[in-house]
Amino acid sequence: MTVPPYQDDVKNNERTNYFNSPALDVSVTFPQATRASTFPPCTSDCYKIDDLLTPEEQAIRLRYWEKAEFPFQIIPKLGALRIAGGAIKGYGCPGLSITANAFATAEIARVDASCSTFFLVHSSAAMLTIEAQKQKYLPSLAEFKTVACWGLTEPYYGSVASALRATATKVKDFNLLICFFISVKWWKEVGYLKAKSDG
Repeated sequence: MTVPPYQDDVKNNERTNYFNSPALDVSVTFPQATRASTFPPCTSDCYKIDDLLTPEEQAIRLRYWEKAEFPFQIIPKLGALRIAGGAIKGYGCPGLSITANAFATAEIARVDASCSTFFLVHSSAAMLTIEAQKQKYLPSLAEFKTVACWGLTEPYYGSVASALRATATKVKDFNLLICFFISVKWWKEVGYLKAKSDG
């Protein structure tokens, strides 16, 4: 495998990946992956999902069917379920069993994998922290009054943690984060960032 150079040293070519191979053309390699918009609604609902959804849920599904947007309006409803923090005990978290936590996450993933990823980052990775941060952030995170994000993605490597170029350096009482590039939409209030430590 050839490790690609930094962004300044190479032309931006979206059609290649870090193995220096051409990107897969989904229409050629996986012809079944036709855009959903090409199918009429009556033939693309093979599992009859519409029969299971309320009119409000159908409207949300139709709005987000082909969009690359997150449905922010579901966040208060996730908070009302009181499942954020899963198996974490205390701090307003539900203290679910590992099994119950897995089922809650699986139910979210059954509907939308991106929403379950959002839920997992918020509910586990961002909430498993040092005691002082637990006391400060977990009560509002448990209710989704505060939303956490994950900052890992970098150019050329995607979300491969072992290939991170972002670094954190201890400076007096805090860590100075030096980012090569991290793509995070900062609408969140708590960030969970990954970086290599130089010490």
